[in-house]
Amino acid sequence: MENSRFRDELLFQTSMNMAKTMLESGTITEREYKEIQRKFTEKYNPPLGTLLSEIKLT
Repeated sequence: MENSRFRDELLFQTSMNMAKTMLESGTITEREYKEIQRKFTEKYNPPLGTLLSEIKLT
């Protein structure tokens, strides 16, 4: 994977992990989470992002 693609993937996963934490704590709603996911998918176009973003890493 190219460095730029890896960077995009890393930024997407990091952003979505923070959004997931916010969802789980009640800071944002499921609807807001889905909107965040849509916007970050558009912004970063991650090669694996949509496959991995729903997997809890910890």
